[in-house]
Amino acid sequence: MPQNTDEMMKHITAFLRDSPLPRAAIGHLWVFRTEVARWEGEPSPEHTVFVKTQQGRFLGSAVYSPNSNIALRIFSRQKLCLEQDLLRKKFESAIASRSFTGKETLRLIWSEADGVPGLTVDVYSGKAVVFQITHAAIEEKRDWVLQTIEELLQPEILVERSEGPGRKKEGLPERIQQHKGTIPIIQTKIGNALFEINLLTDQKTGAYLDQAHNYRRVAAVCAGKSVLDCFCYKGGFAIHCALAGAKKVVAVDSSKEALESLNKSALLNNVTVETCLANVFDNLRHRQKSREIWDVLILDPPPFARSHSNVTNALRGYREINLRALKLLPPGGILATYTCSYHIQPHEFLQVLREAANDARKEAVVLEEHYQSPDHPILLAMPESKYLHGWLLQVL
Repeated sequence: MPQNTDEMMKHITAFLRDSPLPRAAIGHLWVFRTEVARWEGEPSPEHTVFVKTQQGRFLGSAVYSPNSNIALRIFSRQKLCLEQDLLRKKFESAIASRSFTGKETLRLIWSEADGVPGLTVDVYSGKAVVFQITHAAIEEKRDWVLQTIEELLQPEILVERSEGPGRKKEGLPERIQQHKGTIPIIQTKIGNALFEINLLTDQKTGAYLDQAHNYRRVAAVCAGKSVLDCFCYKGGFAIHCALAGAKKVVAVDSSKEALESLNKSALLNNVTVETCLANVFDNLRHRQKSREIWDVLILDPPPFARSHSNVTNALRGYREINLRALKLLPPGGILATYTCSYHIQPHEFLQVLREAANDARKEAVVLEEHYQSPDHPILLAMPESKYLHGWLLQVL
């Protein structure tokens, strides 16, 4: 079994309980604190943890979190310590695996899916890089991350967006910093359209790249149709639909700044999108009362369930917006609806859609199932890595 022997002294061992069977024994990459029977050594973010069964069977090498319920996140099935050379190999593997996308704007490193738990790296136009660290163990190796990005990607602009709830759970302070370059505002192609992105202030790491594949799939059914894009943010769906020849596109969001950015991107793409500053729930009710009819309606809300405790209320919210949307669609109308709450299971969301359609007295068929773009890999053994679920429905 391959070993980086110079680092072997820096590991400790976690032995997992026999019952119930730990998920790591069947390939999952998370180990919850309650699944650890005993430690051999004192766990800390500085040390790699070798994960074993009570009988001593090796399951993987992991990083340790002192604060999260997920105590261990496995980064390799081999007996390795996470040192600089291995980190570089993880980057090289991610670059090679994404060569099929043919894109200059993409997610290059996505946490466990690329073997670096708690690290996200996005590349914009092949020249700007934004990274985010949300795990205490990777925070310890931050200098290595910076060096590897510089050596392999040689960005003109390098921005750090280490912030958000994941980082807070790890007990880490937020850090937003531009390490290289001058102006953090760039124009970049996402899907088929140009967008203006502020890498320091826009949401997440600058843009929602996970929907890029779906922008084109929805736009493909919008030629000559009226489109209402709800929770539009910067208009990824709206602008793609306009580019595809929609006869009318209206984009609704509660953020004035997002709509202003959408208008700039509409000019960049030489398309017309009407914007509406409003709460989507209220706006849908108003449009229903006005008996509006739309050919295509898009629902791409932010996550309603950020934890398991929020699932019941989140399902109620998804049911309401989908009910309102379906009532605005005629026979032949199309609903593109999404959830990015990984606490919401696909079968739960589908049940919400069934209930909403029944309450709206509408029959619908599934045209397509959607999920995140291919540069956000879905691990077969880790259902949580498939967090974006969507369906393209047609009303009968």
